[in-house]
Amino acid sequence: MPHLFGCSMMSMIWDNFHRKKNMLKDDLLGKADELGRADKPDWREEEAEMHKRFHSIFSDFLRGNLGAIQFCMALVFIVHLWDDLIDKDKDRTPHDINAAFTLMFGTIPTIPFYQQHIQQLSPLLLSTALLWQNANEIEHGDDDQQFMAFIVRQDFVKIFHYCMYLIGGHDYVIQRGPEFLTRIARNSTRRFAEFREEMQ
Repeated sequence: MPHLFGCSMMSMIWDNFHRKKNMLKDDLLGKADELGRADKPDWREEEAEMHKRFHSIFSDFLRGNLGAIQFCMALVFIVHLWDDLIDKDKDRTPHDINAAFTLMFGTIPTIPFYQQHIQQLSPLLLSTALLWQNANEIEHGDDDQQFMAFIVRQDFVKIFHYCMYLIGGHDYVIQRGPEFLTRIARNSTRRFAEFREEMQ
């Protein structure tokens, strides 16, 4: 009998040891995760820097056309908010969502550049919206599907590129298009790696 009691006590001590060890492990992992998040820049800071970068690019390649710049910057905000709402990976506020819809229904339709070229821009906008939705459906697929999804999700770049054509014409796009794409593509390799990691 004492032998059985001793075994039972040892089992209880062993179980208690493992339970406390696992609790400590979970606590340390939680603190490490918090520290990891603290080291990362706030996503709103990253978004502000992205908007600055796009504004600089548009100001340069759209030849300072304020209407074209305003149109393209509105698209940047709308597209990224749309992505965040689908992915649910950022805490978007009602203010953000209201701002996007105000841009779509109130601002963009009144921009003279958009009004002037609406017949050419509208099909591109619809094509981009449809491709975006298709890409979201295949992004969790195999390697080929993920690669295609990532490429297609960048399709809105063609709208910016076409705005260059509307402002500068054929020769202008042929001359400066490669530089434009190079600047737009900055960090694309890192973003693709991050995209693949998110899809795992």
